[in-house]
Amino acid sequence: MVKYLADILQQYHYNIFAGIDARGFWVAAPLAYHLQSGMFMIRKTGKLPPPTIDVKYDLEYGEDNLAIIDGLIEKNKKVILCDDVLATGGTLKAAYNLCQKAGLDVVCAVIIVELENLAGRDECDGLIIHSLLQY
Repeated sequence: MVKYLADILQQYHYNIFAGIDARGFWVAAPLAYHLQSGMFMIRKTGKLPPPTIDVKYDLEYGEDNLAIIDGLIEKNKKVILCDDVLATGGTLKAAYNLCQKAGLDVVCAVIIVELENLAGRDECDGLIIHSLLQY
């Protein structure tokens, strides 16, 4: 998985990986290690020390929040979002919006499994998404 995604990412200029809570950490950490880069965590609100930047997003069954530590990553850094599954796209879109709110430049997203019939890619407003497996 790491080698396949690393090969895809050769075409991009980026500074850091962002793992989306929590299985996205399993994608971001080995990629960052393999590509000698850094990573940070996008967590659910309340799991990071303050101050944080937060965004609210809709789920099929309610609402949730994502957060990053305010000032952790220097503005204008180029970020690659990482997660395990792309389903309806709500979490990935929220992570993208959170990075933009923090002044970061999202280059693309890498996903392990994309559930194509749920059209999550369409929800992400033109974000470049690379998925390892599509079902």
